[in-house]
Amino acid sequence: MFNNIHIQRFRGISDLKFEDFKQFNLFIGKNNCCKTSALESLFILVNPTAPGLPSKTNRFRGLNIISKTTLELLFHNFNFENPIKIEANLDKIHKKRSLTIKPKFDLEIPSDYPIDSNEQIIMNEQSFQSGTVPNFNGLIFEVTFFNFNNEETTYKSEMFFKKDLKQIMPEEYIEKYKGIFLSPEFFAYSQTVNQFSNLVVEKRKDNVVKILKEIEPSLTDMDIASDNIIFCDLGLEKMLPINVMGSGIYKILSTVLAIEANKDGVIFIDEIENGLSFNSQEILWKAIFASAKLFNVQIFASSHSLECIRALSYVSSGKLPNLEDDVRVYRIEKKEKDFRVVKFNQENIESVIEKGWDIR
Repeated sequence: MFNNIHIQRFRGISDLKFEDFKQFNLFIGKNNCCKTSALESLFILVNPTAPGLPSKTNRFRGLNIISKTTLELLFHNFNFENPIKIEANLDKIHKKRSLTIKPKFDLEIPSDYPIDSNEQIIMNEQSFQSGTVPNFNGLIFEVTFFNFNNEETTYKSEMFFKKDLKQIMPEEYIEKYKGIFLSPEFFAYSQTVNQFSNLVVEKRKDNVVKILKEIEPSLTDMDIASDNIIFCDLGLEKMLPINVMGSGIYKILSTVLAIEANKDGVIFIDEIENGLSFNSQEILWKAIFASAKLFNVQIFASSHSLECIRALSYVSSGKLPNLEDDVRVYRIEKKEKDFRVVKFNQENIESVIEKGWDIR
């Protein structure tokens, strides 16, 4: 599991540190305080040799095209001279991971390079000879892993355009850590279907049905049809596709399935309260606590809602056993270019509610 993280020059983050992560971690704060960017940084470090992960975070934000413009969005203030750096300590697999992301330049623009109509050529006088035309053509990743004997190993990855998108990854490294990012802008329905199919085959769907029954009491069973649609039995003449039963029940289903599919891994949930009533948020937190404990999964989530914190506080304050000191809430405060993180443990989360802070 992640113990901490230090993020430098990634998206809107100039320099931001989090300490003392636990199994359940919630990021709160006003809009534009970089809660989502903090989640994305952790997600990238789950597999830092995979050069496609930063572009995937753009997809979570609704940007489905990979181009120079979308790659520029990863760098703080579009400044390529100072590379992105993300470091974190873990308690297993590696003691520390340190990732640097730099722009990849070509000396001339290939005829097939997809140039945006409004983009300009970026000049870097320190890196190129006079008369050459540098072209921002991709990303270079340099990651160093430190084991528990403080021995270090460094790997290099790249992604770049050459007729089409190319990715180069180190063949000698295989990532053992697993993680999934759940975004309100991007839901991989096919992934949820595959995970549910596995539960059906393994005869383990009853626990999921029991959880969803708390939201929809008339639900008696769930199954999957040959056309890859999940159906719910509500005691009607026909079963209903889960797609028509509201975003709340689908969100809880996809979250629980993601946890079960990522044993010993980590789950990132952006805007966890999105589409859920207060009662449904309580059910979701109960399901997260129970499932994550069972499968040893670390949870990172973000929220804009004071109700979400109330639900978290209500569920974690003695409503479930074996939580101990496993919950942290981090309020991110941004003032101009500077960041400040205020940490709340399980005992004083209620003070966030009492202060009535505006976190929207």
